[in-house]
Amino acid sequence: MDERRFDHVARTLAAGHSRRRLGGLAGLGVVAALGLPGESAAKKSCKKKKKKACAGQCGTVTYKCKKKKPKQVDCGPCPCTVCASGCAFSEVQDAVNAASDGDTINVCAGTFKETIYIEKNVTLAGAGINQTILDGDAKDSVIGILPSLTAVTIRDMTLTNGKSPGVGGGISNGKAQTTLINLLITDNVADERGGGFDVDVDGKVTLDNCTISNNYAGQSGGGTFNLGAITCTGTTYSGNTSGDPAVADNCTEIGAGTGCTTCVA
Repeated sequence: MDERRFDHVARTLAAGHSRRRLGGLAGLGVVAALGLPGESAAKKSCKKKKKKACAGQCGTVTYKCKKKKPKQVDCGPCPCTVCASGCAFSEVQDAVNAASDGDTINVCAGTFKETIYIEKNVTLAGAGINQTILDGDAKDSVIGILPSLTAVTIRDMTLTNGKSPGVGGGISNGKAQTTLINLLITDNVADERGGGFDVDVDGKVTLDNCTISNNYAGQSGGGTFNLGAITCTGTTYSGNTSGDPAVADNCTEIGAGTGCTTCVA
């Protein structure tokens, strides 16, 4: 480079031009001519992969840059107890097992193919209906609850594809005292009763802003079978059936049961 051109570049930089301007000069070959260091294409690619690894993730995430050994990046603290990657747990049941009475288990958005059994008074909180989905994979009740529990809350999620060989395709509540908030309980099956959920004698379920739809029971209570007590606020039942041939059956109560007439308009 001749002295006049070098002097021009030096004065341009001294005048406080931005690095963007310098990048423009590099495109003209000036930076290369000056011998100033530039970022390699490989290094840029690795930076992009590092950034992409954190998309939708939290905690420590492993990523790989071309043929190099796997690397780890800290994607920040996790807002959830359970998520697909980066949280303390990747399965809901593991988080429930590790919890103590009174704990809240936050489940991130995603579909979790599990059947859950709750043995402690905990709150199971999702990210919202159609955001957090518990899919029973047609293996059993989506959620079973220990009968002696007195303070279980399940909220902000969808429970679907449960298939119980007995009662409670979506939730087998038994004698427990449970609060259900902002749930969609849909497309579950119980071979006997309570396609959506089942409540036994002395059991109590409170529903707030829930939708119980398109569930089926082989005997009765397509949406709910109730021998205990249920109360509803802002909750709707629709499309639930029972029997063979299937007939409309949103909520069935027998004996000591109360609540179906107030839950189902």
